Amino acid sequence: MRSLLLLLFLSVPAQAETSVIEQYFPQFEGRPIRQLRIHGLLRSRESLVLWMLGAQEGAPFNARAWQTGIERLYKTDSIYDIHTRITEVGSEIKLDLSLEDKWTLFPYFDFQGGGGSISLSAGLFDTNLLGTFTNVYAGGGYLDGEYSYEFGASQKWFLQSTYSLGADVAKIVQPVTWQNPAGENLANFTWERKHELITLGKQNGERVYWELPIEAYKDSVKNPNARTQGVVHEGRAQWKITPTIHLGKISHSDYLEEGHELGLSAFGANPAQANLAYYGAQIAWKHVTFLPDTRNLAYFLRFSHMTAAPLAYQFRLGGFDSVRGFATNRIFGLDSARANFEYRATILKWKIPALDLGPVVLQGALFTDAGQSWNSAGIDLATGAPTQKSKLFLYSAGTGLRAIFLRFANALARIDVAKAVEPNEGFNVAFGVGQFF
Repeated sequence: MRSLLLLLFLSVPAQAETSVIEQYFPQFEGRPIRQLRIHGLLRSRESLVLWMLGAQEGAPFNARAWQTGIERLYKTDSIYDIHTRITEVGSEIKLDLSLEDKWTLFPYFDFQGGGGSISLSAGLFDTNLLGTFTNVYAGGGYLDGEYSYEFGASQKWFLQSTYSLGADVAKIVQPVTWQNPAGENLANFTWERKHELITLGKQNGERVYWELPIEAYKDSVKNPNARTQGVVHEGRAQWKITPTIHLGKISHSDYLEEGHELGLSAFGANPAQANLAYYGAQIAWKHVTFLPDTRNLAYFLRFSHMTAAPLAYQFRLGGFDSVRGFATNRIFGLDSARANFEYRATILKWKIPALDLGPVVLQGALFTDAGQSWNSAGIDLATGAPTQKSKLFLYSAGTGLRAIFLRFANALARIDVAKAVEPNEGFNVAFGVGQFF
């Protein structure tokens, strides 16, 4: 492992290239498009692809709009290996776009531990239903005699417009292990949420996107005891609205990213019921630099604040998707900050001869994560009374591998090995699907 780390560090280049997307042709700006042909489509609808490209025969060629259209196609995560060939025909041009459709229908499974139990779930998802780049999923799960389910769909370019629409209906069962800052186990419990969610969104140009999720839900705790009293608003009908805006742009290629994005969100829950109401806000910043020889240098920052609320609704730190190396839900709190830094280097790209898996990219990663929680939830062990005044700093570092199967949508398998440095809580190995941030 030390040799791998040294190799990755020594190979960090000193200068970044101009763009991860090489589909910009300013030399043909304004030339009439005599012919436009798309090659390689198997599942995606050609009419939708042409709409996303924003070009048509007989119209003048817009180099910037063409590059933007290519970026849109990559962001669907349903198309890869996109290349443009432009041929001059007198004063006009012919456009030939070649691409590959990904296989987008997959089974999925998930498991997580906590509360002395194992939660299992499985289902199907498709990122390109009927060739329309619509995401759909359906699944179910089991935990200690309780069944869960989830059904949802979303379309970012609803009816070939810049509006997005999504909906989700689910019953979610979550096991939780709750610890104090010293690492002592305060409680193991499982809580359930039944919810209905609808999300509206709008793309304003290429650098501004807003969305408005509206959620109705009801929560309960399984096998409650004295220490789990008040961890949710038990059995009460609730609703929450979370207006969010994203500023900036992250460009995507087959497996690399470039750009930055600022995310601003606020939420209000049960504003008409003073005894159930809670509010909060978050600010997040993501920046990814494209380096030569197919490398990425990325970091992510998030700051969160909320008013008093039950434990299960508070911000958490620790786990595969926040501060790696620590247990999931290591700390709950009303205020938190976290930072994640990651260097990703392509080790090799190959095809597995015996299997028809298409090109596979193997990446190595070095990362370090940090988080701070304030006004954290705890229990006074002497009196048994709940508290909301502790704090905890988490810091970890580690390395990982990513296997990216380009022919398949969302097919990034990852393994991370992280050392919990502060506090010193050993090593943690995590497996997952998809990029962390």
